Amino acid sequence: MDRRILCDSLIKWMKTFDLNRTINGVGDLSDGVLIGMCLKNIDSNHFNDVWLQKIRTDSGDNYRIKANNLKKILKNITDYYSEILGQSLVDFQMPDLNMIAETTDETELSRLLQLVLGCAVSCDRKQFYIEHIMLLEESVQHVLMNAIQELMVKEIRKNNEEYSELGDQLKHALEELNRVVEAKEEIEHRCRELDLQISTLQDDKVGLIQETSRLNERLQQYENAEDAESIPRSRYKTLQERIQSQQEEVFKLETTLQDYRAKLDVLREDNENLLKRNDDLMVLASDARNFKDELDILRNKCEKMTKLESTIDAYKIKLEEMSDLRQQIKYLEETNLRLFDEKANLEQEYKQAKLLQTQVEFHKRTNQELYQKISELQRIADKAEFEKSRTEERLNAVNAEKINLTNQIELLRETNEQLRGVNLDEADGTTNSKDQLTGSLEDLNFLNLPADVRERFIRLQHENKMLKLNQTEETNNEQLLILQASCEQLKDRNNQLTNDLWMSNQKILELEATLKDTTSLAENSAEITDLKKSLNRAMARHEEESARTKNQIEELQKRLNNSEQKLADKDSVIAVKTAEVNAMEERYVQYLEKAKMVLRQMDPRNSNSLSHQEIQALKKQIDEKDRRIKELEKDYEKMKAIREDQEKLLISAWYSLGSTFQRREFEERLKSHESQSFLAKQRTIPITRKPLPSDPSNSSTNGTNKTTKR
Repeated sequence: MDRRILCDSLIKWMKTFDLNRTINGVGDLSDGVLIGMCLKNIDSNHFNDVWLQKIRTDSGDNYRIKANNLKKILKNITDYYSEILGQSLVDFQMPDLNMIAETTDETELSRLLQLVLGCAVSCDRKQFYIEHIMLLEESVQHVLMNAIQELMVKEIRKNNEEYSELGDQLKHALEELNRVVEAKEEIEHRCRELDLQISTLQDDKVGLIQETSRLNERLQQYENAEDAESIPRSRYKTLQERIQSQQEEVFKLETTLQDYRAKLDVLREDNENLLKRNDDLMVLASDARNFKDELDILRNKCEKMTKLESTIDAYKIKLEEMSDLRQQIKYLEETNLRLFDEKANLEQEYKQAKLLQTQVEFHKRTNQELYQKISELQRIADKAEFEKSRTEERLNAVNAEKINLTNQIELLRETNEQLRGVNLDEADGTTNSKDQLTGSLEDLNFLNLPADVRERFIRLQHENKMLKLNQTEETNNEQLLILQASCEQLKDRNNQLTNDLWMSNQKILELEATLKDTTSLAENSAEITDLKKSLNRAMARHEEESARTKNQIEELQKRLNNSEQKLADKDSVIAVKTAEVNAMEERYVQYLEKAKMVLRQMDPRNSNSLSHQEIQALKKQIDEKDRRIKELEKDYEKMKAIREDQEKLLISAWYSLGSTFQRREFEERLKSHESQSFLAKQRTIPITRKPLPSDPSNSSTNGTNKTTKR
């Protein structure tokens, strides 16, 4: 932080006080009189008139009097921090008062004024002084907020160190509590064992008492009996000795029982004391856990507050960057105007190209129809030629089969004649056999033939079938060779046709180019009148649009003014919210101090010093602070959403203004060009020829490929 800038900002802040003298610079504050007046305005109870009269006003150039005044002010400020605010200034670097008195050093004076600022924002009237700070310039507010945060951060660090020491103490207390609990469990276990021993000893005592009473009864019986002399003396003595030993053991057991009872009473008292101490420690541990949880919650909220402050700073930086965005918007408007001019030129060129494109499309359609007719005729001719070749092949195959059949018939006739010569005896049956043979050739019914003739006929029939199969294979091979030859011929034909199509496409393109050149000159005279009418219609339409855009500009200007007013209102609301956040931070510091005092007073020896009502009041204050922080976070989110909407409205308004300005310039340009003739405008526009697409050639080649595939 630059101390000189901080000193200037603090002097501007001190000018807001109602003082008898005006502050012109750093020299007016070196004697400490005005600083004392400011402190009196901040808290008149602590910085009262008696204290203010101790500050001498006749210092002049005497730096010793000035240093003495400043020492009184610094001492009273430190007392105010320690006694009333409950804060320590150990980590804060104290100002060098001699340098302020001698040379009016700005860095040292800024430290002294920073302490005065801390008194103002921490006193009972802090809301009043925070509102005065929010009325200053934004840069001054930022510097003062950083100075306040510097004081707050040092205090929070000290509190964190104290809370860490308190956490260590709590850890030691919990360890001691665990040790006491373990000792208590061991003592309880020992008490249970002693109770068991006592119960067993009591049972033994009862048994011995019963036995002694029984023995005494028997002894009395023996003594009262008339024949007492007959009892042996030895047995009597043994019984008497046994009784005495049993009585001694009973006496010992009673003494041990009394000792164990005394020990049990002592252990019970120790156990009750330990239980009480355990309950006290458990209460302290629960309170410590609650305070630790509240401390963690407060730390998290403090972190959230720092994050929110960083986001606020980021938004302020974004607002500063808006000026750069406005410059970029101006540059984009200029480029947009230039592009709009180019767009107008391109639209005129596009209109001319569209007129030529209709003619070219008409010629393309006619050309495609002709190509389709040619491809259909070619396909029909290829189909007829292919059918002709197929019929010729079939005719040749039929002729070959006819020749084979005639040869077989002749062979069969020869065999028939041979058979007729062999069977001369059966001359009468030759006519019948001949009829049967001819019938067998007609319908294969030769059941009336003899066995040898039948075998010969079956063998001949098998040979005939084999010959037919060989013939069909030969005919298939011949047909395959014919098809291969025809396929090669078709491929050659296809290549020749594609070459012819390519040449014809080139000629068509040349003819289209010449036709375009000839028709453009002839159509200009007829289109001039149509273009004039369309131009007049466009001018009327543009006038209507200009009136509409003027109305839109007025509406957008109204919306812009409203949005600026809303932005100003939101800025004031943000200032109020930041003041509330600062107030909440100060209350947070006070709550931490109170919590620290509570933790100090929560010693087991002084556990009764803090009342339950004060603890409940502190908890209520912490809950109220949490609720207030949540409300502030919600308000901040709402403000963020409103700010984003306002930015979007500003951007849309800028774009709409740019478009309206572009339309206005376009209308002015159109009005300036009204005086020129249409032919003059056409001469100024360069005519760009586009290459014609080669769709007909592609379609024709596709058609030829389809015919070849068929």
